[in-house]
This record gives sequence, C-alpha cells and structure tokens, in this order.
Amino acid sequence: MTSMPTTDALARRRSHLKAAVLAALAILNAAMALSLAGRLVVPNTAEAGANQAGRVSEYLMIPAHPLGVPQDVLYILDIDNARLVVAAYDQPNNRIDFVGPLPLRDMLNRQ
Repeated sequence: MTSMPTTDALARRRSHLKAAVLAALAILNAAMALSLAGRLVVPNTAEAGANQAGRVSEYLMIPAHPLGVPQDVLYILDIDNARLVVAAYDQPNNRIDFVGPLPLRDMLNRQ
C-alpha cells in the first residue's frame, strides 16, 4: 500500500517548483535584457559596397523590350565604374540570365 504524501511534503514540493519557475523566469528576463542591450549598442546600419573613393556607386536601371528578343530585359549601368550588366528572365527554365559586366570604357577605347 502506498502512503499519501503529507501536507508538509506537498508544501515543500510546491515551494521547490515555484523557486524553479522563478529562476527560469529570471534567466529568461536576463537573456532578453542582454539581447535588447546588444541591439541598442551595435549600430544598425546598412552598408552597400563602397568604391575606392569611399562612397556607394550609382546605378541606372532601364527596362526594355529589344526588337527580336522574345523577353523583356533589364539594363543595369554602374555609372561610377562604367560597367553594364544585362539581365533577362528565361521563363521556360524559370531563371534569370545575366550578360556582363561589360566594361564600357574598354569598348569605347577600342573604337
């Protein structure tokens, strides 16, 4: 026959459970406070790739539908570095095809 736990034993068990829950909550609060402090201390800045002058390049994007080409294309011109990239969506294969980067200064110097 099993004996019933005394009210004293139940009170002690309940007290230990409360202490464990409080400790877990204190640890969770400390972790959340550290996470918040980390977000406030570390600057949240977005940085793009800077060129040699230390500033971000400028881009010009031109959508087009060239004659004789079955799909639309996007011309992406890097103004600072004089490079051109052409992007086209290949619908049957469900992918984007890229041509380039093409160095425009070299092309102009050849002529």
